[in-house]
Amino acid sequence: MDEEKDPQLEITPMIDVTFLLLIFFMCSIKFKQLEGKLDSYLPKDTGVTATNILEIPDEPIRVQLRVGGGKTKITVNGKTVANLTIPKAPQTTADEQQLKTLIPLDDLRVQVGTIHRQNPELKCIIDPDERVPNMHVIAALDACLAAGIENINFTIPPKKKAS
Repeated sequence: MDEEKDPQLEITPMIDVTFLLLIFFMCSIKFKQLEGKLDSYLPKDTGVTATNILEIPDEPIRVQLRVGGGKTKITVNGKTVANLTIPKAPQTTADEQQLKTLIPLDDLRVQVGTIHRQNPELKCIIDPDERVPNMHVIAALDACLAAGIENINFTIPPKKKAS
């Protein structure tokens, strides 16, 4: 009679698989790079040329449109940007096309865009006088949109008191 042998557990293949998994995970891991420290010696005094520090206003960009002397005066935060002539009512289609080219508000777009780039979270308030032609208000709105401002509000002109 043959003696039955007790089954034995082979450990060698299990150790091989464990080492293969260990090597696989070691090769596939990405180590985080620590920030490097750069030694720099910056001057503690002022530099060669003094620079003006731009103050970032916390108040909204206020574009005011006021009528006076046959012109629309446009100001941004109190600084005059443009004086637009109030045109006569157009008689023909050519007059309408000419009116569209009479409103150069590049200065307004640049001024508002500069303030907006300094603080993109500022909102813009367009404050037109009730006598300002709608075409000037729309042109100011277009200039603000062209400057990249998305949060634009309008103020309501104050009501005249009955005398």
